Amino acid sequence: MRRTIPKQRRLFTPLVEDAFSKELVEIDELIGLHPEWAKWILEDLTNRKRGRAKRGREGMGPDLVLRLQFLKHRLDVSLRKLSKLVNDSVGFREFLGLGVEDRAPKRSTMQDNLVKVRKETWGKILHSLVQSSELREFETGEKQRVDATVVESNVHPPSDSSLLWDGARTLTRIMKQARVLFAEVEFEDRSKQAKKLQTKIYWARKKEQRRPAYEALLKEVRFVDAQAEGVIAALGAVAIRSVQDGALVDALVSELRQYRDLTARVIDQTERRVLRGETVPPSEKLYSIFEPETDMIVKTKNRPPEFGHKITLTMGVHFVLDCVVERGNPADVTLAVRQVERQVELRGSAPGQVAFDGGYASAANLEKIKALGTQRCAFSKGRGLTPVDMASSRRTFGRLRNFRAGIEGKISWLKRDFGLDRCTWKSWPRFSSYVWSACFAANLSKLARLRLTEKATAAKRAA
Repeated sequence: MRRTIPKQRRLFTPLVEDAFSKELVEIDELIGLHPEWAKWILEDLTNRKRGRAKRGREGMGPDLVLRLQFLKHRLDVSLRKLSKLVNDSVGFREFLGLGVEDRAPKRSTMQDNLVKVRKETWGKILHSLVQSSELREFETGEKQRVDATVVESNVHPPSDSSLLWDGARTLTRIMKQARVLFAEVEFEDRSKQAKKLQTKIYWARKKEQRRPAYEALLKEVRFVDAQAEGVIAALGAVAIRSVQDGALVDALVSELRQYRDLTARVIDQTERRVLRGETVPPSEKLYSIFEPETDMIVKTKNRPPEFGHKITLTMGVHFVLDCVVERGNPADVTLAVRQVERQVELRGSAPGQVAFDGGYASAANLEKIKALGTQRCAFSKGRGLTPVDMASSRRTFGRLRNFRAGIEGKISWLKRDFGLDRCTWKSWPRFSSYVWSACFAANLSKLARLRLTEKATAAKRAA
């Protein structure tokens, strides 16, 4: 059973003096103006097939989930740290609707509920906020800028040896769990030998020293993989004495098969790259066995590659108007028209002015964007296009080019203050949810501060 209506607030509210507490009060008012957000989140928290449970322990309400997700991004802390802050802060408890007698949710409870909210729901909430009358007081959306950045996955810098070691140690860990639970499972632990070879490769200075170590490490990893196959067969022959035993066997077998498949991909790409000297295409490479969908993003030859996912942001003067989490590393020039088309779909019309980085520039893009209804479209590098072609005058082009440069600071703000530098959530759907919810939290925080500034200005004028 989940509470669909937030608990009624107490009559007494502590006086707030610091800026952040005032911001939370303003955000509380904004969330109250949009009860549909909690309704959308509730659909994800409950089982759509069976409907909302009417009995059982009370689950975390959608309003609380929304506010916890905002606090997580606004404070840019882990859920473990957020749980401690909520326990210790009267202001946070008041914002979340928790009384002195209410128990704050644990870290595991937060995690179980926050990850249930889908990326489509956060996107719907973000677009609802962007189209709301409260935000339109400060952002008409007629002037926009587009750029892309990379949000890193929670992975270590990959190398063939480290990936082989990850596969060996993970399979060994699961087999150890199986051996503790079921006496029928037997295997030989070869993790120490694999670790020594991985360390030897890491410290080797010459290619001639690494090759024999790689051959030995591949032999060890294949041996571990063969043992994992034997453990799967042993688990299949285990006498199931209870439903719990059956569930444990199924979970262990599923996990072993998953990591065996990923380890096989690592073995294949290592043999091709190291032993045969082949060039493996980026689309066929595996950069992490824990985050197999991670992409390698290379911006320029002089900068090291980044491992995560590319996101394309459409921003106005103050707010994030749209976001797309890309698969792979598509060229910027292929994304310009799509971003404007998305604005036509969301707003009903194209923005009057749009500014792009030089990587988005092409004559075909300029023609298509203007055909959608945009009067002025400026690329920071013309690539054969003149300022008059793009923005009708050199002065207007210069202003749009300078306006576009400001998005770099906005992206830095998102990464620095709202956790968009690195996503610690696992899997592609959760990664996308994390990015969308961070953009929503940034917009909500910025809107609250603009409203507070406007109220303070009005109060000074009245005085």
